[in-house]
Amino acid sequence: MGSRGNKKKNRVEINKKQVNNTLAVFSTTEIIDTMNYMISELGSRGIQVRDFDNKHKTVKMIKIIGGKPYFLSE
Repeated sequence: MGSRGNKKKNRVEINKKQVNNTLAVFSTTEIIDTMNYMISELGSRGIQVRDFDNKHKTVKMIKIIGGKPYFLSE
């Protein structure tokens, strides 16, 4: 039975490596654009992304300001 857990763990590790390899080819701006699309898509499905530190605020977008990414919430 123990080998079954190892197979699943190995699949998860392989998937993580594949995701990391895929993300490595994208620029920071492209990743942030994708994250903004995902936030928007979740919003259209009625799911709000919450600010972890201020649970009453919802994340509206991520924006690069002065070369650093920030999330904007209201």
